[in-house]
Amino acid sequence: VGDHSGQPVDVVTALQGKTIGLYFSAMWCPPCRQFSPVLRDFYRSVNSPEKQLEIIFISCDLDEEQQQYYEKHVHDLWLHIPYKHQGLMKDLKRLFRCWAGPKDAAELGVDDHKHGIPTFVLLNPDGSVIDPAGSEIVRGWYMQMVQAERQRMMQMEREEQ
Repeated sequence: VGDHSGQPVDVVTALQGKTIGLYFSAMWCPPCRQFSPVLRDFYRSVNSPEKQLEIIFISCDLDEEQQQYYEKHVHDLWLHIPYKHQGLMKDLKRLFRCWAGPKDAAELGVDDHKHGIPTFVLLNPDGSVIDPAGSEIVRGWYMQMVQAERQRMMQMEREEQ
């Protein structure tokens, strides 16, 4: 596993005592590009003031160049699995039944698809699954934030009148 600058990271130290999010995503995927900024805000919120969550980006990109671009411009806060470790990424896709279409399914040799991308799997610090569809937790958090902001704006408008 590497950090946003490509430097290797001691996984045991980085993940110790933290909730872990596995984020399956790709630059070419419009829903992924929409969800990633929301996940980024969620990550910042959950980790303020104390870091409680570590996200590992698992690329579904078509090549290393796409993955590196996506990491640099969108996933720069998170850990990632380097593109050269395709075997590990495929094992995780197979384990969580998450992939991006028929080509991925054929390469993985499986056909019981559970999740498309983006998928955000939440794990306890011990590695047990909290929620295989953690993206719904993130979306729920986002909707609460939007609603709170609307209420704040309405309150400000009432106070101005």
